[in-house]
Amino acid sequence: MNPFYLGIMVCRVLTINQPTFGEKTFFKNLFLEGKKLGVPMYIFSPLDIDWPKEMVKGYYLSETGWKEKVFPLPRVVYDRCFYPNQQVFKMYQPYVKRVKSHPSIKFLGFGLMGKWEVYEILKTSQELSSWLPPSALYTNEKEMLKWLNQYQSIILKPISGSHGRGIIRLTTHTNNQYSLIGRTEKNEFFHCVMSDWRKTVQWINRFVNKRKYLVQPYLNLTNKDGNPFDVRILAQKNHKGEWTLTGMAVRCGQKGHLTSNLHGGGKAEEIEDFLNRNFPENIVKKILWSIQRMVELLPPYLESHHGRLIELGIDIGIEPNGQIWLLEVNSKPGRRVFQEIGNKEMQASSIRNPVKYARYLLERV
Repeated sequence: MNPFYLGIMVCRVLTINQPTFGEKTFFKNLFLEGKKLGVPMYIFSPLDIDWPKEMVKGYYLSETGWKEKVFPLPRVVYDRCFYPNQQVFKMYQPYVKRVKSHPSIKFLGFGLMGKWEVYEILKTSQELSSWLPPSALYTNEKEMLKWLNQYQSIILKPISGSHGRGIIRLTTHTNNQYSLIGRTEKNEFFHCVMSDWRKTVQWINRFVNKRKYLVQPYLNLTNKDGNPFDVRILAQKNHKGEWTLTGMAVRCGQKGHLTSNLHGGGKAEEIEDFLNRNFPENIVKKILWSIQRMVELLPPYLESHHGRLIELGIDIGIEPNGQIWLLEVNSKPGRRVFQEIGNKEMQASSIRNPVKYARYLLERV
């Protein structure tokens, strides 16, 4: 009798005798945990399924590296597909949809569609909505000018972006100049100043290039030294299918830059050390209580409106007065931040929990 497999679904490009996909170190650690917990697994692309035979070409970790083999369809799927652009997303969707619709396959979690979808769900919760910055879809220059007149400095960010790519801070100055700070799609820092509103709008529209963007007020989310920072929280389901806080850490960016993302040159720090250096004791207690409350409320609420989730990367910003803001929720979070701070227990738990939850589901299929 064939064992029940956990399939790790990825986007891939094949070269001769060698699979090319990201997150190889993460997947290697997943395989090692699977071996310990008795969860056989393989990596596959939805493009490589033979549906008439219900078999799939996948890759497993051998003692000498990644090896190709034909496997039966997985019984549960861990979706780690990352789409570099809209064209790749559209190309993969029919194949992914077929995997999702198969009656004998369960997904550990279904990916969130984008920042606006998450915002629309969370704003229906009275308590969660209090942590959401004012937000709107970017539609035209007239609306953008209204936001700019109200807040003097605003943020535009792509609804499906990641790692801080494509984000812009637009600020108006008293001498009729407009400054633009942000990161390109290649994650390169930029800063320019313009003295003409029409040219500023044209520059932004070329940069946005018909992609969907959010508009939000710029928030003062910097530490005492003026460096931007945020807090990455990882919430995951455990071996009982219950939500739990795996860990959290601070990501601190470079002074004068807009984001604190590690891919943009940021550095990670232990959260309590960071908070104690930058906030008074009573504010630290308020911040930690608010984070705990958010972790209790957000994952089950979002899941109840969206569909099954397995883990969430929750990014929050903190103002000098201790006010926290929910900046982003990611259903396919990375784990690099725990490696950066050297917290081996958080790092191990972040890998172990998806395998334990997979076993929990496998025992119920």
